Amino acid sequence: MEEKEAKTFDRKKLWLTVIVSVLFAGVIIAVVLTFLLFYNSEVPNKVEQRDNTYFYVEANNNYKSYRFKFESEDQTLTFDSQSNIIYVKDMDGLIAGSKYQVSACYISEKENASSEYSEPITWTCYLRLETPMLFIEDDIITWQEIDNASYYNVQIISSNDTILTQTQSASFDLNNISGGQYEIFVSAVSDNEYYQESNLSKSLKIDFCKYFEPFTSATVNLENKILTIIGEQEISKIDIKIGLVTYKDFVVKPTLEDGKYIYNISLRDFEIDNETFVGARPSNIDQYNIYNGEFTQAIIQ
Repeated sequence: MEEKEAKTFDRKKLWLTVIVSVLFAGVIIAVVLTFLLFYNSEVPNKVEQRDNTYFYVEANNNYKSYRFKFESEDQTLTFDSQSNIIYVKDMDGLIAGSKYQVSACYISEKENASSEYSEPITWTCYLRLETPMLFIEDDIITWQEIDNASYYNVQIISSNDTILTQTQSASFDLNNISGGQYEIFVSAVSDNEYYQESNLSKSLKIDFCKYFEPFTSATVNLENKILTIIGEQEISKIDIKIGLVTYKDFVVKPTLEDGKYIYNISLRDFEIDNETFVGARPSNIDQYNIYNGEFTQAIIQ
């Protein structure tokens, strides 16, 4: 009888031990699951940086978003992103030339469950200037002034040539070039090395007609038979009228003095005296470079 009671007691003790062990294991599992639910020890790898254009970290689908932190001696900035990539152009407040310690962490939907920050990398801030937007009115191309720009590069592209010029003003007068069909781009440039040249503007396609003005004056020196013409615009060809005959398309190359274009043409092969009519006008070069005025009469000296 006593032996039977002893065996019954041992079985109860065994079951009690099993039940206690199971309950203890359950508590341990619950604690672990709770820990994993509310705290995740995953830490991003080091932030990677590409061409001063963007930063990225390894993607992690266990989190809702990413936070990038930029720390310098003067400021601490954080930027949240739904993507594991963040672009420099989208981050306000960065200071060109400043040196930052850049790190990132994963952001959880649950409170106090975000990851620690990654080990930081050192990055010197280079900012790209804003891209100009082009407008045209009355043969003047304009764009907004770009902060921190020192000057602007203007590219003027035709079917057979490309003109490159610079201007410190936020405009370009088309009358500085010949008429024609053009595609025009502008970029902003800074003398500060930490501001990178902007991207090219969207192209502006134009059909520009240039209308020449009459010459300011014309004189003929009878001694050397040199016709001297002064004008406000640069042109490449001139029509000359001597007496009743017009001679077209004299090819000329002016000199520039005090903002005036001076053209000298030899008339030694022509009979000219004080009574001879001598006149000059810009040639109609093509449908884009046009003169509709009269001859400027030369003074005979």
